[in-house]
Amino acid sequence: MNYRPTHKLAMTLAAGALMLSVRLGAFGQTPAPAPLDLTGKLEKPSLFAGQSLSYVDKNGAATRASKPFLESLRGNGTRAGYMLSHGGIVPASVRVSVGARSLRANTDFSLDYNSGMLVFAEPVRRFDTVTVSYEYVEGLDGSRSVAPNSGLAMNFRGTSLNFGYGVSSFNGLDFNSYGLAMNSKVGSSGSLTGLMYFSTPAASNGNVVGRTDTTRAGNQKRNEAAAKSDRLITQNLNIKSGNATVRATFQDVGAAFGGFQAMRQSNANNASLLQEIANLEKERGIKRLGFGSSLNLGGQSAVGVDWDRITDSTGDVTRQGMSLNLKGMSFQYSDLNIDKGFSAFKQLREGEAGQWARERGIRRTTMSFGLTPGKDSTLGFGQTSLRDAAGAMTRQNITLNTKTTQVAYSRRSAEGSFGRLNDLSDAEKTELALDIRRQFNPNAAAGEVTQQDRQQIGLDAGLDRSRLAMKTALDKNTGLAFSQFTIGDGSGSIRRNTLALSGKSFTLNYLDQNVDRDFARLGNLSDFERSQFGNERGMRRSALDMTLKLNGASSLAFNQASFGDDSGRLTRQSIAYTGKGLNARLNLASSDQAFARARDIAGLSDYDRKVIEEERGFKRMDFAADVTALKGLSLQTYVYNANNATTDETRNRYRHFAIFTPSRTSRIALLNEGGSSAFGGAVANGVDHTNIALDQQLARGMKLNAFTDTVQTVAGDQRSSVTTNFLHFETDRSKANNLMAETKRIQHSDSRFENTTQLDMNFRPARNMSLRLNHLNVDRGSEPSAMTNAVELGVQLSKTLSFSTAYSLTDTNNGTNASAKSFSLAGALTSNLNLKGTYTEAGVVGRNRRAASDIAISNAKPFSFLGLRDTTMSFKYVALNDQGRKNSEAVAGAMQAKLGNNQLAFEYGGSLDPKNNSAVSRSFSFISDRNEKLPLHFDILYKARNINGGDVQLVRRYNLALRVDKQTSMTYTYSSLPEDGAGKMQPLVSSAFALNRSLGADTKFALNYTTNVDMAKRTSVRKLGAMLQTKIAKLTAVQVGYSVDMSNLNGRDTNAHTLLLSLDRRINADNVLAFGAAYTKNMNGAADDVKGTVEFKTRF
Repeated sequence: MNYRPTHKLAMTLAAGALMLSVRLGAFGQTPAPAPLDLTGKLEKPSLFAGQSLSYVDKNGAATRASKPFLESLRGNGTRAGYMLSHGGIVPASVRVSVGARSLRANTDFSLDYNSGMLVFAEPVRRFDTVTVSYEYVEGLDGSRSVAPNSGLAMNFRGTSLNFGYGVSSFNGLDFNSYGLAMNSKVGSSGSLTGLMYFSTPAASNGNVVGRTDTTRAGNQKRNEAAAKSDRLITQNLNIKSGNATVRATFQDVGAAFGGFQAMRQSNANNASLLQEIANLEKERGIKRLGFGSSLNLGGQSAVGVDWDRITDSTGDVTRQGMSLNLKGMSFQYSDLNIDKGFSAFKQLREGEAGQWARERGIRRTTMSFGLTPGKDSTLGFGQTSLRDAAGAMTRQNITLNTKTTQVAYSRRSAEGSFGRLNDLSDAEKTELALDIRRQFNPNAAAGEVTQQDRQQIGLDAGLDRSRLAMKTALDKNTGLAFSQFTIGDGSGSIRRNTLALSGKSFTLNYLDQNVDRDFARLGNLSDFERSQFGNERGMRRSALDMTLKLNGASSLAFNQASFGDDSGRLTRQSIAYTGKGLNARLNLASSDQAFARARDIAGLSDYDRKVIEEERGFKRMDFAADVTALKGLSLQTYVYNANNATTDETRNRYRHFAIFTPSRTSRIALLNEGGSSAFGGAVANGVDHTNIALDQQLARGMKLNAFTDTVQTVAGDQRSSVTTNFLHFETDRSKANNLMAETKRIQHSDSRFENTTQLDMNFRPARNMSLRLNHLNVDRGSEPSAMTNAVELGVQLSKTLSFSTAYSLTDTNNGTNASAKSFSLAGALTSNLNLKGTYTEAGVVGRNRRAASDIAISNAKPFSFLGLRDTTMSFKYVALNDQGRKNSEAVAGAMQAKLGNNQLAFEYGGSLDPKNNSAVSRSFSFISDRNEKLPLHFDILYKARNINGGDVQLVRRYNLALRVDKQTSMTYTYSSLPEDGAGKMQPLVSSAFALNRSLGADTKFALNYTTNVDMAKRTSVRKLGAMLQTKIAKLTAVQVGYSVDMSNLNGRDTNAHTLLLSLDRRINADNVLAFGAAYTKNMNGAADDVKGTVEFKTRF
């Protein structure tokens, strides 16, 4: 391979520097690493030859994924100078041979596993072939040093040079790397630094890479095209002279440059330079050129210019800027141009490189200008433009701030063809979204901007926005604010003006907005803006709000709003007064009949839109007041009137309510409410309701309540009224002796009436007796009327026994007189016998009556007899007679007791339902001692049932559990004619037998035999199954099962044999993964069945 003369000279100088070992005057040489001993006999070190390898274990096996490789090298007549294609070699995988002779590791050869450098104990002849097979860890063989690095450091006065030479590997290729690093002092505070390094392919690139059948799939060919010379050059100049500073930078990193490892070793003690080398290694193939200067004009005044360019193989990123800062004035200009073809963004060291990638193809120009005319005054101007090949967006702003006044103007225009708004940074999109919110609230903060606002900035393409805002302080307590903004789309616009004036005791706000009918982008605005504009296209709205604080407790407010388009207009006004003891509000509104845009208006509730739509064409007024200023008197009033001149329709509503409280025990209330509608002056419908009520609290807990209520109704030509008079008196009802009397008179305008009188009295004639008398009379004239008299008597016969009776008689004017009576006795007849009996009878006089009897007897506490203990008995009888015949009857008896520690019970029950169906049941149950230490437990239920005198049907349930020994247990259950929840017998007979045996700590065996017979469906099923379960690991269990299923369906027999296998793996305490398989062999000719399952079980 031919090298350029300059490279050859540099290599010669570097090679000579390797041999220097003395200090020459002021020169200092960095010590070279100790070379391998090639003259003496190789020692026998450990398996790794004393090397520390992070990617293998103590046995020399790789702890990461490795790849096999085979290659051949030509002898060079010496023992050294052999470089493998890869580093990161796995020691246990290395096989080396020369010709047909296999060599021994650490005896015939030595290998640096990290770098892949091979050294032999004896020279290898030039015509011999070295064959090496090994495995390497991918990712550890990229940039590696393959020869000890040598260098020469020289220090002159203010200048240091660091020459370096080394052999390194890059992408599987070996390179000779040489060059120098310079750091020179320029003047008192300036500096010139630079790096100039070259890398040329090394001779080891001639390795013959072989492939065998075992390595054919895993090896990759080296990119021989990358074996070419390249360079790395950087220059950084910083000069300061007086008030002036100058900087210049140059960088050219070749895409094929492979000498970074050598550079790091040459500058191992310079941390800042190592960081710079790391940045340069990332920026392979990138060129940089830049310069800048600044001049301090004195004080805080300065002028500066900067220009930088970053270049890759496909494009440039160019930045330039200018700044001027003088006392009272500042100027800033910057320009950023990102070529559409530039692609190396991920390699750049700049933090904003990611955003540059989004803005590829955009040129951004920013200019700002500021003046400070006085101590508290500032004037600023700013402009930003973004442009790509399709279109552009421009932003301008002007601000003026004085001690009392702030003025801001902004304009933003985005061409419809500019589709890059969503590529802006989140911070810039937040600024754009905040500008939109400040159209409606000048004090809006960035925290109010939502992610949805930022996402919808792209909708701004094709819009031109401008906003002017002014705020000034007229005096200490008075301020004036003005705002104006316009949104245009080229066809139409939205214009909005607001004015706000505020003082110590008043506020005034005015709004005027117009949305052109030709404005076509209303539906494409952001969600937030659409909520502010609704669907007001073609509409103009105005609003005026005023508040005046009269004193500390009262204020006056006025509001006016209007909405209109070419077809009509809606106006609304309101005046409100708020004060201590008085609140009043007057609302006025007028709507043209043709105005049908209520649902298009922004900011209205659904209720307001509904009301506006219902009042189209009306002029309306409503007044409401609430007066509490008068002691003991509260007044509320509401009046509504509306008139439609076109249809000659009138509507009115009113409500007047007053409460007078002359004392703590008296309350008088007056209510008058109603409404009507009229056409042509004639009332079409209406209602008027008046209520006057009195509540009086009398002495000793007595109360008096009275009211009169009148409702008058108009429906066309029909008029009606209902008047109700009510009077109620009562004594303290919590007393034993009390009285209640009330009367109600209802009079209809058609002469119908209803008069109700009620008297209720409670007396206690004796300490053990209570008496209640009740009289109720309902008089409707010739319509059905009734009078009922009732008496109730209660007697406490003893401390534990009580008796009560009741009788009532009802007289009517239609021949349906009725009576009712009842008797009840409840309590303990003796110390151990409870009785509760009730008899009731009711009916129309002269007709068959309905009677019900209910009696229940039980012992109060358990007793013992005939060897039984804790014995309880109960008896209950219920009968219902209706229309002279028995309607239903039920008899029940039960006894429960303990025999030793066993429980037994006897029950008897009989019933007769209204359809004359009878049922009788007798049952016996026995439950053995439930002591868990006993080996045997069982329970029995035996019940005999007769339905309508038919055959006896047996309901049986037997359960038995036997523990044979600690490892073996058996269970047996039998059931016939089981009852459902309603007590209905099911035509089923079933039995089950189970044997369980533990064969060890983790092994269990189970045998099951079950039978089921459905007599209604004429089916029977028998099943015999066996299961063996064991653990094969701490968290893993396996199950093997075998079962035989025999069934008979309507005389047809089936027979199936099933083999089951499952494995459960417990992942943790709450999660289990299960795998299962089942094979079924059908013996009756049906197709065999194979099933597999995978289950994941978890606990929530």
